[in-house]
Amino acid sequence: MERPWILKTVALLLALGKPAMSPHSVAFGSVLIDINHVEGNAYVNEQRLEPSATPFRIMVNSVVRTDDGQVEIFLYESVLVFLGKNTSLRIANNSPYNSPRLELLTGSTIVATGDMGSLVTCENTVTLSHSGLYRFDVHHLPAVEPPSGVKLCGLRVTKGAAAVQLMTVVSVLTRGDFMSLSLGCGDLIPIQKFNVEETDNLDDWSRGRLRLRGAQ
Repeated sequence: MERPWILKTVALLLALGKPAMSPHSVAFGSVLIDINHVEGNAYVNEQRLEPSATPFRIMVNSVVRTDDGQVEIFLYESVLVFLGKNTSLRIANNSPYNSPRLELLTGSTIVATGDMGSLVTCENTVTLSHSGLYRFDVHHLPAVEPPSGVKLCGLRVTKGAAAVQLMTVVSVLTRGDFMSLSLGCGDLIPIQKFNVEETDNLDDWSRGRLRLRGAQ
């Protein structure tokens, strides 16, 4: 029998996939997405971003990519997205809802949610709770046969909760939980543990940026 708090968490996270309009929301077609901060080489739709004191506004369905750079994105309401080096993502249409969806393509991405959750696709679809801190790492394994290799996505929850849609069930991850996402594994993906105190350069950089904004 499932514990009641897990059932409540699942219901809450799934509801976040269909966010309601708030008094401060805007029509989906005009959702504001800003590149807040750029270090090194980064691109939007292959247009190079220049460091600037003012945000660079981008549109839904744009692809943001780094090579030796790092990028901070402000994504509607109070969601911040941090791209590490050699990383790319698409900020995808999530019509008819007023919040775009992140499609993670390559590399390492950290998502910090504030007053509102977020929806992420990294192999599986993942719904993030509000007030959370999450890391996704995309790995492309060598191909066994042409034309392509296997793609895996690691999800770590440092703060908050995440609901992962598997083939027929939903898995809920909370602080200190890790899961390797793969569509080919169906429902057979275990939840593991990781040490939230162990960090790398991307973790440290993103947390420093959050402290500057007073977000964490």
